[in-house]
This record gives sequence, structure tokens and C-alpha cells, in this order.
Amino acid sequence: MILHIDGDSFFAACEVSRNPWLRGKPVVTGAERGIVSAATYEAKRLGIHRAMPIFRVKREFPQVIVLPGDYELYGMYATRLYAITRRYAKTVEEYGIDECFADLTGQDKVLGMPYETIARKIKEELHTELALVFSLGLAETKALAKLGSKWGKPNGFTVIRRGEEAPFLAGTKVKDVWGVGRALSVYFEAQNIYTALDFVSRDPQWIKEKYAKPTAELQRELAGERLWQVHDGVPEAPHSIQRTRTFTPPVRDRELLWSHFCRNVEDACGAARRDELIPGRASLFLKTQEFRYSGQEVIFKHPSDMPADVLRAVRPAFLKLFEPAQRYRATGITLYALRREDELQLDMWDERTESRKRAKVFAAVDALEARYGKPVVELASSMPAREARKKVRSVHDGEYRDRFRIPGTGAKHLPLPVLGTAS
Repeated sequence: MILHIDGDSFFAACEVSRNPWLRGKPVVTGAERGIVSAATYEAKRLGIHRAMPIFRVKREFPQVIVLPGDYELYGMYATRLYAITRRYAKTVEEYGIDECFADLTGQDKVLGMPYETIARKIKEELHTELALVFSLGLAETKALAKLGSKWGKPNGFTVIRRGEEAPFLAGTKVKDVWGVGRALSVYFEAQNIYTALDFVSRDPQWIKEKYAKPTAELQRELAGERLWQVHDGVPEAPHSIQRTRTFTPPVRDRELLWSHFCRNVEDACGAARRDELIPGRASLFLKTQEFRYSGQEVIFKHPSDMPADVLRAVRPAFLKLFEPAQRYRATGITLYALRREDELQLDMWDERTESRKRAKVFAAVDALEARYGKPVVELASSMPAREARKKVRSVHDGEYRDRFRIPGTGAKHLPLPVLGTAS
């Protein structure tokens, strides 16, 4: 049996979990991007949807609370989602920041309880410890489990048993099936395939001849034949590591913009260290308020996963790209030429040897962040950007607290719920 867990309005729900005074109110995130990235169900009932322009939301729905996204927070919640699920499943595929697959096969005997009970315990612990709502689908294949998690949103729990697939397939439009894109759904409808059941009922040989292999496999998965395995959450070594950050209000001050960029470099270098990879070059970009991009590639003299080394290498390029008259809304960096430590040629006098002396410091930082979440320790150069972000969030908090006359607690942000260990 395979379980699919999907967060309901995940980004907005994380904000509500952090600030419970938002509960029951229409909340959207995405102020820094200019479009809605997530909305609570109270906001959705007003007609708000993802990608709706923020200016429209403010104009047409003044009662809605609009917040900038906090992707570090969402990543912390995602890490906790995976950890709780691993208490009950040995194999967990971290499919996205708000969803995962868990292979429960055989765990009924190991844990001494039926699969459905295991799934309900996971759902209960996620809600209790994270104060978030998830929808779950339990079935014999990944495709059916994914379909099940969509079935009863929000806060749904759907079990699709062998031989009982037809009603769920008939009630699902083919365009809503996992793996069916817009172009494919249009072509399906031209062939009178309107529901998932229509798709599964077609001759498999006809599907195989007409469509690519993944589409044929999807049909068999929906029919109950297990083809797609749940892969463990540890990803393969990436070819590149990218970190970007959009912020509001736009920035004209060079050093504040540099501070925002420093946060990207810290995050990217941290990801490289977690994967035990060392970059040899990077590309950086700046994006203006008018959505104009400027960028440059930098080759490192000495490969390094230490933020100070990377920042020293890219600083000249940053200064070259920066234009004082412009207002900037985003920065980003991509690390390339990733190699393992044992693939690098070192001599005892090069600068990398010196940077390795700082490795113990960052190893301690990484260990603290793995235990308590980010940020525990950060570069001094990143602090101005973080303080600026706190001011923006404080303005939002103060504005909406005053509007709804909610008694203040003296704290702008309530602490995250403590995640228990699985020991």
C-alpha cells in the first residue's frame, strides 16, 4: 500500500500555524511576488485563486490579509512533515515542499495495525504537532494514491481499495489526473476521453501506440497495476544548486541588496554541503522592479562550499551589475561544476586548504540547523536583509491586528510547535 500526503493550502496554512490569530480569516501569501501563491479556504471562498494579481486582491477584497512568503518557514514545516511520516514508513519520497509518498507495504505486520490505522495515525500526528491540515490518499499504486489525496480536500482521507477504483476514476476529470498536462488533456477530450475512467477503459494497445511510455504506464497505474516505485527522499546529486529570493518593497540601497544576495549564497552553500558537493563556478542575477534581468557567470579560482569564499569571488561581478538608479526586487545565484571532495586536486598551500579550516564551524552550524531549523547562525552580512524582512512582516502583523482588533500578546510571531523525536 502506498500513501500520498498533500498539504492543504500549505503556504497560507504555515502562516496560520505560526500566527494562530489568523485562524478563520481570509489569508493569502505572495505579496513579494505580486501574485497569489497560496490562499486559505476562507480566501478561496471569496473567489481568490492562485496566480491572481495581488493588486486585484487588495482592490476587490480589502478584508483579505496579504502576507509576503516565508520559504524558509515552509521548508522547516516540510522537513517536519517528512520526519513524522518516517516514524511509520521506511521509504518516504519527498515529492514536493508540501507533499510526499510513503510506501507502507509490510508495515501492517511490523507495527501490528492495519494500513488504514497507520495512515490515520500519521494524519493525526501531523495535525497535532504542526497545526496543519493534510489530505491523504491510500491505494496500491502511486497514481491512485495521488488521485485519492485530491478526492476529499480539504482535510480528506480517501482509501481506494482493489476493485473499488471505478467510482473515483469516474468522478475525476482527465485534466485533473496526475501527469496529464493541459495539451494532453485537450487531445484526450478530442478522443472522447473526459474522465480518468474513460482513460483507463481505452484499449491499452491503442494507448501504447498513440502516446509515449509514461502515458501508457499511467493508464496501468490507474488500473491498479503497480509500476512506479516510491523512492527514498535522498535525491541524486544535482547538476546545479539555485537559490533566488524576491522581496518587498523594492531595494535601491546597494548594501541592503547585497545582504539579500548573501542570504541566497548562504542557503546555496548549505545545500551543497548537505549533498557533499563543492562548486567550481556560479552565475548570479539581479532583477529590477520592471522585471529586467542582468547576470554574469564567475569561475572560482579555488572551488569552495564556504559562503565567505563564494561571496568574495562574486562580489566584483555584483558591483558591476548593480545600477544605483534602479530599484531591485529579486536576486539569485546558481552554483555549477559540482564535485565531490575526493575529486578535487589539493595542495597544502592553496586557498582551499585555508577555507577547509572553517569547515568545522559550518559543520556545527549545519548540525544546529538540522536539529532546530534555519536560521540558527548566519553571516553578519545577511542580517540587514533579515531585519528588513522582519520590519515588513511586523507592519503586516500590526496592520491586520489593528484592523481586526485582536488583543496583542507582545509577540509579533508565535513560535513554531515543537517537533518531537521518533526515538
